[in-house]
Amino acid sequence: MGRSLKTRIPCHPEELNPKIPDPKLVFRKEKEYRDKMAQDYNIRHRVVEGEQLSPGDRVWIPDLKTEGTVVQPHNSPRSFVVRSPKSRVRRNRRMMRRLSSYPETVPRSPLPKTMTFQYLTPVNSENEYRSSPEPVLNGSL
Repeated sequence: MGRSLKTRIPCHPEELNPKIPDPKLVFRKEKEYRDKMAQDYNIRHRVVEGEQLSPGDRVWIPDLKTEGTVVQPHNSPRSFVVRSPKSRVRRNRRMMRRLSSYPETVPRSPLPKTMTFQYLTPVNSENEYRSSPEPVLNGSL
């Protein structure tokens, strides 16, 4: 334990020699410990890996307020080289939004025909109603 024992109980001299642990076993246990810590952190902070970008993907760059195209991954983690209309910039994955792969002019279905409404108007005081295509104002029938 790194300190001299203050006891008069005899012990074998081999027990006093320090034992060096197996380095592979120590590294494996340390890696398991680090992986468990990372997993707990990710769960606690709800970490979600974003979808991967590949060269040629169109992205929106919010700080430049323009769109660009991914050229290649950068040496920095989660960073990419992006070609914008004015220059080439390096951006972290958090600073880009993937644009949809749909063409800019998406054909839309025609608008529905105007709907016709049927208005219920009271006929008498016995809760009888009739339907009419136009509303009746001021209770006139």
